[in-house]
Amino acid sequence: MVISILEDPNFRVCSPNSSANALKLSEEGDDKIDLLLYDVDMPQISGPDLGEALKKKRPDMHVTLISGEANGDLLVLNYGWVYIQKP
Repeated sequence: MVISILEDPNFRVCSPNSSANALKLSEEGDDKIDLLLYDVDMPQISGPDLGEALKKKRPDMHVTLISGEANGDLLVLNYGWVYIQKP
């Protein structure tokens, strides 16, 4: 649903099927990535860990993390990133 919402106003959306593929896409590609939108609790690499890894190469990239858990305040305090609470 999120992808279709973002694509509707003609944003270019890349949706790798794993965190490993997201890292690979970032490392191999030279296209600008404006925003990482990722769940906090994911297998392999958590949202905060993926955000930190991607920002090493792309420091201007914005990070927004989403979760159904109530830990968003810590993400904002520790990283300064945007947090969206799932219903």
